[in-house]
Formats: sequence, C-alpha cells, structure tokens
Amino acid sequence: MWTLDPDIRRRYVRETVKLGVWYVHRLIETGAVASQQAADALTRRVDIYRLTPLWDGTHDTASGYKDPAWNRMARDLAALVTGGGPVAEIEERALAYLAPHLEARVARDVGPPPVRPFGCFTYELGWAGIGDRQGLLGKLTNVVHLGAWLRKKAGMGQGTNRDVALHVMNVKAPRSPFEDMDELAGDLRRLMAEARERHPGVEELWCNTWLNNHGKFLALFPAVWRENAIEQPKGNFRNWWGQFATRTGDFNFELAERFRTSGGEFPFKAYTCHAPMVEIERHLTANFGEAKFPGANFRG
Repeated sequence: MWTLDPDIRRRYVRETVKLGVWYVHRLIETGAVASQQAADALTRRVDIYRLTPLWDGTHDTASGYKDPAWNRMARDLAALVTGGGPVAEIEERALAYLAPHLEARVARDVGPPPVRPFGCFTYELGWAGIGDRQGLLGKLTNVVHLGAWLRKKAGMGQGTNRDVALHVMNVKAPRSPFEDMDELAGDLRRLMAEARERHPGVEELWCNTWLNNHGKFLALFPAVWRENAIEQPKGNFRNWWGQFATRTGDFNFELAERFRTSGGEFPFKAYTCHAPMVEIERHLTANFGEAKFPGANFRG
C-alpha cells in the first residue's frame, strides 16, 4: 500500500487506529477477550504497532518481539479502552494519545512505490508452519509442520524445502494491480521461474491473504488453489487488515462500516491457499497465453 499524499496516509492511519480500538473494545464487550488482556489484544489482534515509528519494518511484537516502549504504550491504551464511556469517545481519546507517535511515522510511509522485479509480487521460501490451521490441533495435523519438528528433534536438519510463500503488495498505486491482468500473470510466472531456478527443490506455491476472496486474484490460479483454502487465525497482519485499504492507500470506509455494523465480522476472511507450481503454470499458459510472457520459461 503506497501513496504520494501525506494527507491520505494520515487519514488511513487515523481511521485504522480508531477501527482497531473499536474492535478490541468490542472483543472485551462480548467476552471474547478478558479486560485484563486488553494490552495483549491491542498488540496481537489489531494493526496499530506498525503505524508507529517503533516498528523497524521487520520485527513485530505480535510475533514475540520484545519492545518495552510499545509495552508501555499498549498498557496506556488498554487503560483507555477499559476505562468506560461511549466507544466513540474512547476511540478519540486513544487517537489523541497516539497522535504524536503516528505523525512521527507518516513521512516514512509516504512516497513512490518501490520498483520490484516481479511487480506486485515477492516471495520467500516457506516455513514449517505455512499450512497450519487454527490452534494446537491445527499444528499437529499439519504433516509438513509435524515432520519438520520430528526431523529437528532427531537432529536430522530441515530437509528439502518444497514450499514458496507468495506475498502481494500494490506497487501500482494509485492504480489497481488488476488493471492489467496480463502483466500481473507475467510477473507471477517469472517469479515462479526464478524460484525454481534458485531453489530447485520447490514445488508448491502458497499465499495467505484476504485476496483469496477476490475474483481477479483467483483468476490467476487453478481451481485447486481455492479448494485447498485454509482459514487463518485472526491477528494483526495485513492478511486480515489489508482489506481496509483502498488501491490509493486511503481508508476503505465502506468495508469498515460493514465491519462495525456486523459486530466485528471481517467482510473478507483471510485464507491460505496453495497449489503445485506446475499446475499454476499450466493455468496461466491456458488463460493468458505463453506468448505474453517472454523470458519466463518454466519447467515443471
């Protein structure tokens, strides 16, 4: 999500904070989260930490990173959230408290989008828990995760990594990444070709995003992609919260209103989907045409 307009960024940040505070208040109000866990919910359940200058772009307190400055901030916010009064007033008090910190980061998140070799896509090698479902049982029933754990316990090393995790970011802003589907498909095909060249053992492509509900995004993948969908645990990541940003980097007021009026049901769930890269390649060739992807030869 990128924007050249600081005012658009400020509006997005302001409304995202208010929505996050509302959501944590709602979780406490309904008993889904205990009031004494408010600081933890503000850390793990909503996207606020990464809107402050405390975030270094890599480490996240929701994933176990220790940040004493954020811990103090989260405790102060928790006191506001659980302090009583109309939720609209709580949102405004929380926003006023955070305002100096939020403003200090705006300039770092405004500017032209980066130039990337695969457009809106990047990738990394998958990790053992990439196919986990929710809860402990979800980990224990993930054969890949369980196998990696057993190999580690037996001192056998990690073994061959067969998975690639795909990440999506709109670097075409203010345009939609789906305006040119041929270009998008070509970028995806080139990404897979490079991944196979650099890491010959990889076979499966995975992606964890709310976009797995989006028709144009799904058009890039064969039917098995959506058939393999795994609903993800709700958290503070953009796989859930990215849906509240528009293609221009502004706040999506329409989806936020749906979120509020539904009592905190996300308009779009985050799913991890996956498919063999050879099947994705066949699908792209059949639907977008091999001639449109020069230099992206793929060998399954």
